[in-house]
Amino acid sequence: MVATVARLSVVESRKYVDTRAARWVVASLGAAAGLVAIGVVASAGEAGSTVADVLQGMQLFTSLAASIIGILGMTGDWAHGVTTTYFPLVRSRSHVYGAKILAAVVVSGAFLLGTLIAATLITWLFGVGTGRPMAVGAVGPAMAVASGATFLGVVFGSGVAAVVRRAAFSLVVVIGLTVAVNAAVLTVVPVAWQGVLSTLTPLAAFAPDGAPAASDVLGSLLLWYVAPLVIGWRIAVRAEA
Repeated sequence: MVATVARLSVVESRKYVDTRAARWVVASLGAAAGLVAIGVVASAGEAGSTVADVLQGMQLFTSLAASIIGILGMTGDWAHGVTTTYFPLVRSRSHVYGAKILAAVVVSGAFLLGTLIAATLITWLFGVGTGRPMAVGAVGPAMAVASGATFLGVVFGSGVAAVVRRAAFSLVVVIGLTVAVNAAVLTVVPVAWQGVLSTLTPLAAFAPDGAPAASDVLGSLLLWYVAPLVIGWRIAVRAEA
C-alpha cells in the first residue's frame, strides 16, 4: 500500500505543473510570498528583521498557501473532468486519496523551502540597502514552527476540498473558517470553548511560549482537521466518478 501511494504521489505531484491553471496558482503563491516577506521586513523599520522574524511573520500566509495547494491537488481531477478515466485505472480510491495528500505535503514543503530562500534573500537585500549586516536569528525553531503550520494547512485544505469537491468554494470555506469563524469564536463563544472551536489552536501549539492546553489542541485537531479528512475520504471512496 505504501509503495502504491508513493508511486501515485509522483503522478499527483506532476499535476501541479502539468496544467496552465495549476502553474499560475503556484506561481502566484510564490509571488505573494515574496511580497509578504518584503512587507514583514519593511514593517520592522529601523530595528530590522532577522530571517527567523520573517519566517515567523509569514506563518499564517504559509499555512493558507499550503491549504490552497491541498485544495488544488484534491479538486484537480473533478475540475478537469478526468475522474471517469483516472479512477478506473487504480486499484483503490483510498490510494489515490492518500497520494493526493502526500503530493500536497511534498509540494508545500518545496514551497516552504522557497519561502526560506526568499526570506533570506530579502533580508540580505534590505541589510545591504540599509547598511546593516544580515541577521539570521533562530531559524531552526522558526522553520520547525513553519513546517508544522504548513503541514496543518495541507491537512485542513485537503479535508475541506475532499468534502466540498469544488476548488473555488473550498477556498471560500477555508478563508471563511480561518477568518470569520475564528473571529466569532473570540467574540461570542465562552472562553472555555474557544480553544476547541478555533481552527488556529493547533498552530498556537507550536509557539514557544503560551501554548494552549493539550485538550484544546486535541479537540481542535479532531474537529477541524481529522474529521474533514475522514469524511472526505468516505465521500471520495463512495462517490460516483
